[in-house]
Amino acid sequence: MKRIGYTLTEIMIVLAVLAVLSGAIYFIVSSGRDAAESVDVRAQLSGGARVAMAEMVRDLSETNRSTVTVDGTGAVTSFVDPLNSETHQILIFASARGDPAAAAEDGTHANNDYVHLDADYKPVWRSVIVYCTYVPPEGIQQLRKYVYYNDSYSFPFTFVSVAANAINLAGLVIPRDSGSVRANYITSEVTGPANNNDGVIDNGADFTISGSLMKIKFFLSKLELPTKGGTRRLTVTLTDSVVMRNK
Repeated sequence: MKRIGYTLTEIMIVLAVLAVLSGAIYFIVSSGRDAAESVDVRAQLSGGARVAMAEMVRDLSETNRSTVTVDGTGAVTSFVDPLNSETHQILIFASARGDPAAAAEDGTHANNDYVHLDADYKPVWRSVIVYCTYVPPEGIQQLRKYVYYNDSYSFPFTFVSVAANAINLAGLVIPRDSGSVRANYITSEVTGPANNNDGVIDNGADFTISGSLMKIKFFLSKLELPTKGGTRRLTVTLTDSVVMRNK
């Protein structure tokens, strides 16, 4: 008599094969999705930081080494942030750009947002620029840019302190929650990922000066969306340098 149908053993073998194939397909799709998410997160971190760095390089290229506020050793001034107890640097320097809202001075330019130079091609300081980290209520640490237009400032500034709500310079107090965000997820290795063993504990925004050359380093870190393997922390480190004016 001819057999009709399948035995229980055959059905179980088929189900086992299908389960293996389904698991393999899920693993491939899931891995691809996780990889795509990681690339997207890294792109977000790098993209925002590169824009911030390009603007900072432009600002610094228009200033002079003698206008950068430094500590007694000549290094960029640092402070302990009362918001998270981490040590960060605060970059304070002169800008030769004037107030875009002010009337034109030379009858040619539409506003004052251009570099002012004297007859000897030396910058004429019109404002102060400050880059400082800040942790807003939502907790994402940011690098913020503060610009104050006043041609009576004396450079370099005497740095006083950074409080939870204000940046205190001699003769100037800046509300810390003002300014414009230039980069998000600025993170310190002290509380973020493990130190990279380069001999330096990297702050979120690190600046070093050698003569008229300033080196800039951004260290960014972000928790990726939860994956099947748990939550991963992705990191990006960007570096650049700029030569400041020697006049």
